[in-house]
Amino acid sequence: MRESREHRRVPFAADARVYSSNYEQDGSIANLSIGGCFFATGKPSRTGELLQISFYTSGMVLRGKGVVRHVLPNSGMGIQFSDTTPQFRAAISFLSSPRQ
Repeated sequence: MRESREHRRVPFAADARVYSSNYEQDGSIANLSIGGCFFATGKPSRTGELLQISFYTSGMVLRGKGVVRHVLPNSGMGIQFSDTTPQFRAAISFLSSPRQ
């Protein structure tokens, strides 16, 4: 099965937390793109769940919103960013840009 993505994902490592009104979990971001990330955790949420996400990297605390698009049981979940601020998008764009 071939996965189609609008934005290229890059390997990434940052401790993170996701939460909603009935879910909260610490984990880590394993890859990142301007459109979303993979949140590695042994206890993923459910597909369709709206979440807040926060993580610290490169001297910045980033907070955004997203929706769970796919779940890998006992591994993590793919989160698509949504309703993001211009500052969040700019930071994610910088962090996910190819490095020379």
